[in-house]
Amino acid sequence: MDCGRFFVEVTRDEAHVGRFLWSPVGERWRVMEAVRRGDCVIHYIATRSKSRRRGSFVGVSRVASEAKVVDREELLRRGVESEYLSEWGDYDQFYLVELEGFVEFPRPILLDEAKNFGVEVQQAYLYEVDVKVGRRLVEVGLRGGAPVQRRGFVDERVKRFVALALVAGKNLLFVGAPGVGKTRLALDSAKLFTGCEPVVEVGRDGLTYDDLVLHFVASGSGARPRLGSFAKAVVESWRSIREGRGPCQFVFDEINRANVDLALGRVFTALDLAHRDKVPVLELDEELARPLGVEPGVYYLPFSFRVFATMNVVDRAQLFKLSFALMRRFAYVYVAPPHEKYASEVRVEELRDDFDLDPYVEVALEELSIEPRGGDIPALIRIGLPTVGELREFARGLGVSRVLSWVVEVGEKLGVEVGPSLAVDMLKLAAVYMVFRDKAPRLFDNPGEFSQHDFLDLATASLAVPYLSMALPKIRQRYLLSQEVKELETLKNIYSKVGELFGEQSFTARLFRGLFDELPIDLG
Repeated sequence: MDCGRFFVEVTRDEAHVGRFLWSPVGERWRVMEAVRRGDCVIHYIATRSKSRRRGSFVGVSRVASEAKVVDREELLRRGVESEYLSEWGDYDQFYLVELEGFVEFPRPILLDEAKNFGVEVQQAYLYEVDVKVGRRLVEVGLRGGAPVQRRGFVDERVKRFVALALVAGKNLLFVGAPGVGKTRLALDSAKLFTGCEPVVEVGRDGLTYDDLVLHFVASGSGARPRLGSFAKAVVESWRSIREGRGPCQFVFDEINRANVDLALGRVFTALDLAHRDKVPVLELDEELARPLGVEPGVYYLPFSFRVFATMNVVDRAQLFKLSFALMRRFAYVYVAPPHEKYASEVRVEELRDDFDLDPYVEVALEELSIEPRGGDIPALIRIGLPTVGELREFARGLGVSRVLSWVVEVGEKLGVEVGPSLAVDMLKLAAVYMVFRDKAPRLFDNPGEFSQHDFLDLATASLAVPYLSMALPKIRQRYLLSQEVKELETLKNIYSKVGELFGEQSFTARLFRGLFDELPIDLG
């Protein structure tokens, strides 16, 4: 970001951050007259704020125009919270500085971190900082915070699989220990195949559907509507798509800190590509749309829209805590710490090959070939798809049918019914892998870095293992009640087999071990 000078804003009112600066007109705030178009403002949320991000630097904006003087009513119309404005009851005139190009830091920078490179928070609303200090703070903020420089931690094969999953229409859930690079990977992935920056939300207790979609905040003697982060991503996506830049994806960081079934349950169905144009997310009449500054109408999720979620887990016992209704709508990507070496050694040839792919191949290709509407490309990029016969033979050669036979067999032994969506999702991934591998070498410019074994291992770990986790609640309950649990012995036998089939250092084996971490038993 090119900046003339750098200023720091210290505020308790987070609602206006990135939109404008405001203060009473007076000697204490004369610095407002000093800012010029092209200067940059770094935003700090004061420790006295009610915001969950208090005590941290949260983003940077560019000054769009010099200060002008406005009245109290203008600030209320702009959305300044009345409770903050009431603190300045003795003032009738206020400075207003328009901002533009707000970029939120992927991870807020705490003050103690910022002090390491010369930043101090002064007892002032706005103050100038040295250009070198300001530039350093912005550089650190935009790459995700000083202590998190972990791009190299994530295996390149995982990144390639993520790209395939996106084109195949999947939302992504990144799980792993703190600090392994999940948030960075989510943010980077959300920028693939689009020219629009993602909208970010951080999970927290009490987060509701209204918080994410549409709610009302106090304003003067009444209330005004405010779009939540999810709805903002949808509305901005349609605007960006019309401009030819692609969708503004939604990143839900630390999703497990929120009651996600409560917060997103009403749009679970809309997350499936097949239902995108049937389940509305937002309906705005003229009265609601006007104060929001958006077009009235019914808003559906764009076909190209994806959700990227992250989930912190201290150990693998927490990997399967989310509801199955959520998990089946995501590709489940385990982000391993750097000390865990990854190697896929797939040996599925000995598995039965009796799963009939025919009922699912055509469905998979139909979902991948949804016609673009108004610039909304479901696969994010235009690709040429294989024929039904080509995909059937390719998937069978990969071993997809053998893996599906094995998953169905294991599911029956564990009392889990494996639905058709798993087969369809596996085949959609296989189709995209086939296209990218054969016709788009720009993604697989070095085929040796992403083998067929890597694909099959990551696809099984991301899509199939979460299905089998549905057996855990019943097995755990019966075990704790000291009842005979025949499925437990079955699970142990399967566990010993997984390492042979996929390799002890494969993602499938690691996630399958997570199933046992959920149970109060010793594998011996």
